[in-house]
Amino acid sequence: MIGAAMGLVVGWLGAKLLTIARPPASAMFPVLTVGVALFSFGVATFAGGSGFVATYLTAVVLGNVSLPYRGGIHRVHDSLTGLAQLLMFLILGLLITPSAAVGMAVPGLVVAIVSMTVRVLVALVCLAPLRMNAREIAYIGAVGLRGAVPIVLGIFPVMAGVANAEQIFDLAFFVVLVNTIFPGTISGILARNLGLGLDRPPAPPATLEILSSGIITGGEFIAFTIQRTSAALGARVSEIPMPPDSSILLLIRRGKIIAPDVDAILGEGDHVYVFSRSADCAFVRLIFGLLEPE
Repeated sequence: MIGAAMGLVVGWLGAKLLTIARPPASAMFPVLTVGVALFSFGVATFAGGSGFVATYLTAVVLGNVSLPYRGGIHRVHDSLTGLAQLLMFLILGLLITPSAAVGMAVPGLVVAIVSMTVRVLVALVCLAPLRMNAREIAYIGAVGLRGAVPIVLGIFPVMAGVANAEQIFDLAFFVVLVNTIFPGTISGILARNLGLGLDRPPAPPATLEILSSGIITGGEFIAFTIQRTSAALGARVSEIPMPPDSSILLLIRRGKIIAPDVDAILGEGDHVYVFSRSADCAFVRLIFGLLEPE
């Protein structure tokens, strides 16, 4: 409870700080968010609570408010997340002794199988009230994220000098290994067999965003890929019933920028960038169809 309370309070204070802060460079905003996360962890730990819970809830609060330089913050934190995961697996590899870990293979496999079974049951209990169907629940329970937390928790006993800490770490190694390799191998096959596979849209060739030290409201940029099911396919720009104060800003076709003038015709595979008021985004999506990944 202490960690949760600290996380919510620091998240609220951090959101206030980030909305009024005016650093000399926009690159300082990701630094401020990292500082808020570290402060949340430290305050909660000092107060006797869980720093991990506090940091998680602080991130939840910050992720649900409008922040300046939001796109840049996301990109920096995505990079830091990938780097942290690589470092954790590197530490795991440096601490593990293959000859000693072989003896924990059998109990490690047993724990891994039991944990996967329990994960499916937990997913069922938590997601069934949300009216998700059994196929979706089974997929989430089978291939959910795992690996980082066991690595961190397995290192703590070793650092604290706990008796038999090496055996605990070797056990965590096999559990992480099985839970990483097995779901990663079957995730695509399982999605297809359960009818949950989706065709991912192509990566956007460009990204549009406003870089500002303040919060700009009233509208947003949306990127679309024109496909066969798009209502705008084959239509001239002048024929598209765009909402008031909305417009097509950019059109990219086969890697070339095309001016979206009134006579331009939208073809399959075109990438269209639209500015729209927030209230009209749903209508714009009905016109153009498939959203591009951010």
